[in-house]
Amino acid sequence: MSGNFIQMLKHSSIYGVFNILSRVIGFLMIPVYTRFLSPSDYGTIELLDLTGYIAAMFIGLSLSSAITRFYYEYAEEGQRKLMASTSLLFVGAVAMAVCLALIPAGGLFARSLFGAAGNPVYFRIIFATLFFQALIEECLVLLQVRQQSLVYAVFSTLRLLLGLSLNILFVVHFKMGVYGILYSGLITSSLAGIYIYSKTLVGFGIGFSTAELGKLMKFGLPLFLAGFGPFILTFSDRYFLNHYAPLSEVGIYALAYKISMLISVLVTNPFITTWGPKRFEIAKKPDAKEFIARVFTYYCLVIFIFALGLSMMAGEILQIVAGPSFRSAARFIPILAVGYIFAGCYYHFNYGIFLMKKTFYATWIWAGGAVVNIILNYFLIRAYHGMGATLATSISFLFISVVTFTVSQRLYPIPFEFGRIAKLALAILPVYLAARLLPALHPVAAIAIKTGLLAMYPALLYATGFFRKDEIAGMALLLSKARDFRTLAAARFRAGAGK
Repeated sequence: MSGNFIQMLKHSSIYGVFNILSRVIGFLMIPVYTRFLSPSDYGTIELLDLTGYIAAMFIGLSLSSAITRFYYEYAEEGQRKLMASTSLLFVGAVAMAVCLALIPAGGLFARSLFGAAGNPVYFRIIFATLFFQALIEECLVLLQVRQQSLVYAVFSTLRLLLGLSLNILFVVHFKMGVYGILYSGLITSSLAGIYIYSKTLVGFGIGFSTAELGKLMKFGLPLFLAGFGPFILTFSDRYFLNHYAPLSEVGIYALAYKISMLISVLVTNPFITTWGPKRFEIAKKPDAKEFIARVFTYYCLVIFIFALGLSMMAGEILQIVAGPSFRSAARFIPILAVGYIFAGCYYHFNYGIFLMKKTFYATWIWAGGAVVNIILNYFLIRAYHGMGATLATSISFLFISVVTFTVSQRLYPIPFEFGRIAKLALAILPVYLAARLLPALHPVAAIAIKTGLLAMYPALLYATGFFRKDEIAGMALLLSKARDFRTLAAARFRAGAGK
């Protein structure tokens, strides 16, 4: 299994580096956005994005999950290419039909969300952008499945830099506000979408199979229906906030959510991007269950460290990167961070459901989670506005994870190491409380001190006996190899400099 783990770590690292780069750039833009856009503008953009996200769900129909599941069941490359081509052509046709239907309805969407003051042009731009984004996402899934992580990262980075440049040009230089963000997205998505879709389709060949489409749809449709659950859990609170609170509260909460989502973007997504297909590839190995359990433990170690650091430093981060009118978002971040830990657990707990091809369970689980979330949103947001949305989100993700674990374990039991994970959770408390007891300091000084406190977390884990002897030996070996590599690199550099 060591070879599988190393390969998985390699691809996850590439995805992680790209996601770190994208988030660093996004963080660098927060001071720009929070100074050139008002909280109401930020809330408007959030609601527009969410509306586009709903439409995107009808385009993809969860075929990407089906491709991830079935791609490696085929031994012949020709069969794999036919499946991929079928998916590309079908998604392209659906995207065109959905967007052509939605663009004329921009006025209806504007009135429904923003009343008489709503701008229908905003929605028409969003729906036009959606067509190209749907093409891009389907192509990126195929890059992930084929483990072309470097190509994925290079393409995504260039796309990100183009979008960033246009955002700065339109928002900062031309002061176009919401229009600047929307036009930047449309131009970037159209150029990137045309390029990667045509290149990918030519690479796989133009072929279509109704049998392959039927197979993909049979697996994907239950997940498509289940996909409304994640949407409701993740984004419906914005619509409740828009109804029960000022639009500025939507913008402040959206910024807190975006910062908290770093946990998913930098930890969960890069890992699951690689682990999602890989876990099915290793399913037939004799020690697969133990390997899966150990991977989950290591995943929890990383995500707990990241969530703890983000929660401790949320106030200081916002003091540095956000305008004064957005800094109250800090109070939401620690609770949202806990919610994203629960959300990440779902992607590990659902293994039995996906392995046994019982995806209809996911539909019912997410439907139940959506109902729970709507009820919580109604009562908590009415009473507590943004804090109510925060609590509703975290409780709902906990519900989803627990139910998914219960169902999946009956289908394919995995010996998760919950004793060790409990040690991870308990060690968080003294570090977080110590950070909370610090007096008010300059943001840079506070971050430095809290970083030192965060470094105590692994030491506490060691003291509790979390790390096993083989893991300690493995870490020592890795450090030794790193020192040897550094010494060799330095020697080569000195030899080259002396010539």
